[in-house]
Amino acid sequence: GGGMDPELRKRVDSLNDLFVEAREEIEMAEESKETTYYDEEAEIAQEAVEAALAEYGDILNSLEEPARGEFQRGNGLKMEQLKAELEILLHSDDH
Repeated sequence: GGGMDPELRKRVDSLNDLFVEAREEIEMAEESKETTYYDEEAEIAQEAVEAALAEYGDILNSLEEPARGEFQRGNGLKMEQLKAELEILLHSDDH
């Protein structure tokens, strides 16, 4: 059969929302670097990233091959990127 099952599509949509939200939170934290809000923003960003990664892991675990490999190829890189951006955010505040 073709196409994703509707339940999975819904979960992938929600993962994409979490991903976009996490990136926005990282950006906001970046912009608040020199302010008193930075710690709070960085914490929110971290939670957003963790939520996205958790959802990604849940979806991955619920899939069987070949859908699993496909999903991983389609989304794994974005998730790695998100983790990397968070790392940079959290470790670049020592200037």
